Amino acid sequence: MRIFGLRPVSSEIAMRWVHASARSRPETARRHASFILSHLSSGALALIVLPLWLAFSGPTTLLEASIFAWLIAPIALAFIVSRTGKIDIGIIGSLIATSGFISWFSILTGGLESIALFWFCILPLEAALFGGPRAIVAGLLAAIVGFLAVAIVALVPGLMASLPNADFNFPAYHLSVLAALVYGAVLAHRIEKRRLRHAAKIRARDGQFKLLSDHSTDLITRHTPDGETVFASPASARLLQSSPDSLRNKGLYDRIHIADRVAFLKALSDASARNCETNCEFRVARGEIAANGGKDYFWVEMRCRPVPSEGGSADVVAVTRDISTSKAHENEIMMARALAEASNEAKSKFLANVTHELRTPLNAIIGFSDLIRTDVAPERKNEHADLINDAGRHLLQLVNDLLDVSKIEAGKYELMLQPFQVDDCISSTLSMLDGQADAADVFLQYLPEDDQPEIEADYRATRQILINLISNAIKFTGAGGTISVSVKSTSQHLTISVADTGVGIAADDLARLGTPFTQGSNGHDRQHNGTGLGLSLVKGLTELHGGSFKLESKLGHGTKAHVTLPIRHTKPGIVPANTQSNLVVLGREQARDDSVANTRKPSQGTTHARKSA
Repeated sequence: MRIFGLRPVSSEIAMRWVHASARSRPETARRHASFILSHLSSGALALIVLPLWLAFSGPTTLLEASIFAWLIAPIALAFIVSRTGKIDIGIIGSLIATSGFISWFSILTGGLESIALFWFCILPLEAALFGGPRAIVAGLLAAIVGFLAVAIVALVPGLMASLPNADFNFPAYHLSVLAALVYGAVLAHRIEKRRLRHAAKIRARDGQFKLLSDHSTDLITRHTPDGETVFASPASARLLQSSPDSLRNKGLYDRIHIADRVAFLKALSDASARNCETNCEFRVARGEIAANGGKDYFWVEMRCRPVPSEGGSADVVAVTRDISTSKAHENEIMMARALAEASNEAKSKFLANVTHELRTPLNAIIGFSDLIRTDVAPERKNEHADLINDAGRHLLQLVNDLLDVSKIEAGKYELMLQPFQVDDCISSTLSMLDGQADAADVFLQYLPEDDQPEIEADYRATRQILINLISNAIKFTGAGGTISVSVKSTSQHLTISVADTGVGIAADDLARLGTPFTQGSNGHDRQHNGTGLGLSLVKGLTELHGGSFKLESKLGHGTKAHVTLPIRHTKPGIVPANTQSNLVVLGREQARDDSVANTRKPSQGTTHARKSA
């Protein structure tokens, strides 16, 4: 330990004197070592000076003996603390010894008129050095008791005269005063050193806190219960792109989305009033509000904890972090769940619809075959056979649609690319659907483009697209309505448009159409049969070509479908179908064409025309 720059005994040696029970606690061990060193040093110094004093001063007086006894006594106290580990005993013993010595010295040097009475001020200082608030109170009490002892001796008549008179020696008196001053100065120096050490610890701790605060990616703030910001960490530059000063007072509150401010204030108020941890999520503006108008909002999470206080409303410390990524993932999960639920509902409705579509032709096949087998109405046997054939072909078409959709969804559908004129494909399709249009009293018109380019695509798939679009238009266009087929081309793409004057599609249904197993007006009140696979096939086949499909409609104002195909196919990953697949596809198409041809019926006087421009 240093005394005015000197270091007589190292702290390592002092630690060896500390009792084992105090060594496990660094702060306690340091106090014990300081007490032992200071008392051993003062006692050792007195033992060194005593022989010299006896050699040069002659016979020792009562006052001189009292001084040296007081100076040597700390050695015993240091030994007690070292052997027992109880520093309180040492402190109390030191206070009693010092108080007793000052009282005795004051009595021998004039009583209440003695200058030694000022030495009582040393006692609180000594107590403050080695103990806490209780030790300081004990030091003050020791000083008061010592002073009262001097006063009693001085004021009781005859008591002062009965005591032996001190052989007053000015050098000894001066020596005692000097010793008291030196001891007081040493105590003051050690108290100041202890204060500086404590202040250094506080600075080190504050430095660590500041280091964590400055380098934390989360924003650390301190708030009053009413929402004002008292402190903000430098993380505001990373999180909010603004300085900590701009967040103080109402700066942070003004950045919060107006719909989330109540949640922000409630979290702070609950943490302060209920003395508990709270958390909330809110949107806050990034950057300067004046620059972006408070529009660049993102989600954050704030966790609040009250600051301990001795009364009144406690401040709140909050840690705020960016959760915009997790919020986006949460929204994606919710959207995916909603989509899955919608898809599941659509599949359930699809199963109900397809069951009806399968049951109707199957009932016809079974019923008419029973009539043929039982030979009921033999004159109509050929008609019944035709109806069975029609029902079977209808079933085949339905199964083929299901297979096509499943192949497209599984990525197994193979395109057979070949160059051809779209005009020929459209004309043959319209010819095939003439009978269906006549039966529905619908006017078909074709508006071709002059100098149409030759397109490279799958002829059967393109024809399937046209059949589905035009059949849908006929189904939902009332009697007397018109369906127009037109073609427009650019240097890279060709667009086929099918427009009708039918019932149109509601906006809610328009967004869902084109999804597998989805129909417009999917409820039990729908007026048209079908599985809802037509537009799904159109969309899937179009996208397989690298094109796009678009629907435009308004309820009650008709529908327009646009299919855009590349003139030269550039989409990678398409391989030509093998010969066996060709045979299957051609057989399927032939079956479909025959089915449509056989189901045509006379128009019964309806007005029908197909016009080529």
